[in-house]
Amino acid sequence: MKTSRFLVAAAVACAALALNADFREERLSRTYQAAMADYSAGRLDAAMAGFAKTIAADGDNASARFQLACLQHDYKRDYLAAICNYKEYLRLEGSSDKASLARERIALCEAELARELAKKYDLAGGEALLEESRKARAELADAEKQLARGAKEYEEAQKRIATLQQENSRLRRMVTAIGEDDASSATAKSTLDLASAKSLAEDEDSALAPDPALRAGAADAASLAEDEDEKTFAGLESAKALLAEADEDENAPGSSDLIPADAAPAPAGARLSDLGKTSAAPAAPASPQERPATYKVEEGDTLYKIALRFYGKTSAWKQIRDANKATISTDGRVNTGQVIVLP
Repeated sequence: MKTSRFLVAAAVACAALALNADFREERLSRTYQAAMADYSAGRLDAAMAGFAKTIAADGDNASARFQLACLQHDYKRDYLAAICNYKEYLRLEGSSDKASLARERIALCEAELARELAKKYDLAGGEALLEESRKARAELADAEKQLARGAKEYEEAQKRIATLQQENSRLRRMVTAIGEDDASSATAKSTLDLASAKSLAEDEDSALAPDPALRAGAADAASLAEDEDEKTFAGLESAKALLAEADEDENAPGSSDLIPADAAPAPAGARLSDLGKTSAAPAAPASPQERPATYKVEEGDTLYKIALRFYGKTSAWKQIRDANKATISTDGRVNTGQVIVLP
């Protein structure tokens, strides 16, 4: 144990002797000794030149580095050169006794250098400008962050818009499909109601007067509903109303008084109850020579009445309608006061 301690102490002593030997060797050079003599005599410029010459001959001469840095700092006030030599000294002797002193002197040189630069470039009175510059840089950084966030939000918004467009297209397809299904259902319902109306007409034959004209009128109404699908429900309701009226009043006039024997299918806009008011013995039709070129529709007129009056048959209503396509719709409706052409 004692032997090991002795060996450690001996090693430390040898290292110290070697270090001192190195210091003695670098301080024993003629140029270093001459520079120190000039420094002691106050010949500072000559001393600086001597230390610089020593460093030029031996760049690792830490003593010369430290002495030259002190002269540049205290005498020449060349703070930048002094900082460089202090740092070189720390590189060579960073653990020496003078290392802490070299670090303190570097801090002093940096402060003096900053003051000189501020004075030289008139930055002492521009502290407010510097502060504004710092604030501007901070604001710029914030703006860049906000721009990045905005770009990200814009990208997300574009994605949401694309998703909504896809959803909108999907909903449109669904609505179109539902509309087609509804149209199919409406057509099926129309066919079913039409069949029900026919069946009802047959079932009520015993309750109604057994007049073939009435059955013909119902059949004509069904035929018109098939030809004019968009007006099916209106015609169907009219047929049901007629059957209900006949059922309520068994003493009503004979069916021959309601609808002419040669009655044609009524237009979708006409009411079957109106057809029932047609006289059983219509007036003789006008001859082509007596028939006027035009006719002004009177109140209560329908194309059937006009066709029966001027042509002697209600089926001529289609001929009148086709001659007045510009003013009469396909369902054959006419309005009071309307002037129509009689072909």
